[in-house]
Amino acid sequence: MSVRVQYIDPEVHSQRKTEFRLHAQCYKNNLKVALNMSAGGGEFNDVCGAYGMIKHIRLMSGGVELDSCRFANYYMSWKNVNQSNEENRNRRYKLAQNNLGFQLTNQLFVSGQGAATQIATSTSSSEEAAILNLMEVLPLLEAIMIFNTDLIPNLKVVIEYNTDLQLIKKTTTNVGTISAPILIAEEILDDKVISESAKLQGVSWESPEQDTFVLPAGTAGTIQKVVQRVNAFDNKRVSKLVMMKHLFPVSANFNGANALGFGPYASQVQHQEEVNFIVNSKPVFPRNIKERAEKARHLSSAWGPVNILPYGNQSSIGNNKNGTTIAVGARIGIPFPANTPAAPQPAMKVGQQDYTGVALNTKINQLEIAYQRLPLTDGATPKRQTDALEFRIIAMVQKAIKFNKNGPPSVAYM
Repeated sequence: MSVRVQYIDPEVHSQRKTEFRLHAQCYKNNLKVALNMSAGGGEFNDVCGAYGMIKHIRLMSGGVELDSCRFANYYMSWKNVNQSNEENRNRRYKLAQNNLGFQLTNQLFVSGQGAATQIATSTSSSEEAAILNLMEVLPLLEAIMIFNTDLIPNLKVVIEYNTDLQLIKKTTTNVGTISAPILIAEEILDDKVISESAKLQGVSWESPEQDTFVLPAGTAGTIQKVVQRVNAFDNKRVSKLVMMKHLFPVSANFNGANALGFGPYASQVQHQEEVNFIVNSKPVFPRNIKERAEKARHLSSAWGPVNILPYGNQSSIGNNKNGTTIAVGARIGIPFPANTPAAPQPAMKVGQQDYTGVALNTKINQLEIAYQRLPLTDGATPKRQTDALEFRIIAMVQKAIKFNKNGPPSVAYM
């Protein structure tokens, strides 16, 4: 198949929005965006990397939304975790500019791959660059091998950006400017392939959708229980979901200008936590999930590999309070941000990768989250197991698209 690589500049770009338009007749589905933030200095968030710049992203046919990912920064933070350690260490950390993929140092401390290799910029001529494969964030691209603009007229990609630097950088003292990104596309030149692609009638695929709710701060020693209705997935077929728990509001994840551990993309472990999902009035599990190993088994069964640090889903391991030094005899294997064996630094990332996932494969009429925790007395700020939490539920929802030769394509939930 004959192709020609195109490097497409945006037709619209600002610090809030970018719009690309694809004018050729046929494109392969492997669209990529080169993201840049210039003159900022500092490092991107350890989990999300440069993808934290993106708030929403949409694939459009004129005014028709074909596929989208709202709050793509949170979804891509999960997709970065949803990789093998080998994948993150060897390749992905350079594409995303994040700091996942771990190894034991010669002092037997856990260190991240990207910390020493992220690009810290200080001049307007230098840029922090990352590559986003749009198939990851817009899964319709996986379902359609070739996009023929006879079937999908006025094809365009629209990106909206986060304006809160806390969602992008590890420190808010380094601002930076979102440079105009570049869309990398392969135009198809083969007449036979173009002709065959025009015969496509429709496809189905799974797209990520999200909903959130906030659990208020608790009282130390008093169990908090909630059964929370989640409405975003009503009347939709969901294959699987994942739930994470962030300190709320976003500023609670910072000590002044500096992110605590994984910052706003940390999923905080909670003391004596129990969780269940109630789908169409029936609990998914016969009893609430309590054990970390059981939770990890359901998560990996539904989503595959996850790149979680030692003790990333555990609590009460070592001293993980900000601003104090861990004793020299601290437990081997606790992740330290600095390689200083004589006085290792606080292990803030302990207990910050606690995800709950489950395979459903059902149509949801009503979804409820049954949740409880026991808040603890804590003199630190933030109080990670007592303060308010924002629960974020990301579900893969089944959709279908139908192509109309005499009009725009139509998209519906299955």
